[in-house]
Amino acid sequence: AYTGFDETVYILPVPTDTARLVEQAFTILEDWAHGQVFDSTEVVNERGVVREEWRLGKGAGDRMLHQWLPIALRGSKYAERLPIGNDQSIMTATPARLRSFYKNWYRPDLQAVIAVGDFDPAVIEAQIKKHFSGLKMPANPPKRVAPTVPPNKEPLIAVASDKEATGSDVVLMYKPPAEKTKTVADYRRNLMERLYMSMLNQRLEEISQKPDAPFLGAGASKGNFIGRTTEAFTLGANVKDGGIDRGLEALLTEAKRVDQFGFLQSELDRAKQNLLRGYERAYAERDKTLSASFVQEYVGNYLNSEPIPGIDYEYKLAQQLVPEITLADVNKMASRWITDDNRV
Repeated sequence: AYTGFDETVYILPVPTDTARLVEQAFTILEDWAHGQVFDSTEVVNERGVVREEWRLGKGAGDRMLHQWLPIALRGSKYAERLPIGNDQSIMTATPARLRSFYKNWYRPDLQAVIAVGDFDPAVIEAQIKKHFSGLKMPANPPKRVAPTVPPNKEPLIAVASDKEATGSDVVLMYKPPAEKTKTVADYRRNLMERLYMSMLNQRLEEISQKPDAPFLGAGASKGNFIGRTTEAFTLGANVKDGGIDRGLEALLTEAKRVDQFGFLQSELDRAKQNLLRGYERAYAERDKTLSASFVQEYVGNYLNSEPIPGIDYEYKLAQQLVPEITLADVNKMASRWITDDNRV
C-alpha cells in the first residue's frame, strides 16, 4: 500500500490458479474497504510501526524537503504537512479519531476495485459484487474537495541546505494548469510534448558532456505537480558544490534559447524516429505486458482520468500523427510553459 497527498492505494498480488486464494483475497480487500474495527491495543502497537517508518525517512533529503516544499506550495493546503504526519500526530492517534476518518472517507463513492490477471472475468465480477455491493454511504458525508496550488506573480524562491547533503542541485519549475487528455487532438498535443522534452533533454545531455560543463547532469520534464489541478514544467541540474548560480544560468539560457529560436528540423527528425521506435517495441511486446503495468494504467485512469486506449490503438495513432507534426507545432509549445509568472 502507499499513501500520497490525494489517495491511498492497496495492492494485493495473488495467484489466480486457486479459487480459495482468490476468494480470500477479496475478503481481505472487503475488510480494508469497510470492515476495520480499530482495536485499541492494535492502534497503540501500530503507532510505533508508523513512527519507525517516519524515522526511517528522516535524513538530509527529508529535512531539506521541509525547507523548500512549503515555499513551492505557498498558499496551498499541501504546504501544511506531509501525508505521514509528524511524531506528535502519529503517537497521539486514537481509535476514535481513526474510526471517524475511516467512516468519512473510506466510502463507496470514493473507492474503486481493479482486478487484472489470468482469470474468467465473469467469476471476478461476481466476486466484486459479492464483496462490495453491501458497502453503504455514511450519513451526511463530507464533500471531497480537490485542493489547488495557487498561482504566483513573483518567483517563489527556496534555498535548502543540510550538513549531511551529498550533492548540490538547482531546480526551476513553471506551474501551468493541468491539461486532460480526452480527444485525439489532446493525444497529439501529448506527442508534441514528448518530442519537445526529448529534444530539450538531448541538448542538456550534450552540454553536460562538454569540458567544464555548467552542470554534472541536467534534465527537463513535464507532468503532475503536487495535486491534481497543477502540472510542472521542470528544469533541473545536479551541479558541483558552489555551482548553483552557474547551473541555474545555464538552464535559463537553454530554456530561453529554445523559446526564442526553437529547435532544428534535424533534431525533430531524430526525436520522431526514437518516439516511433518506442511505440514499435511496445506493440511488438504487447503480449508480454505484466499485469502490474495494466493496473498502473487503470489506477491513473480512475484517479486522474488518464486515457487507456491500449497499445494497439496508440500504436496506430502514433503512426498516423507523429509524421504530421511540424517543427512549428513543437516550437510553439515553449511559449505556453516558459512564463514570467508561476515560477519556483
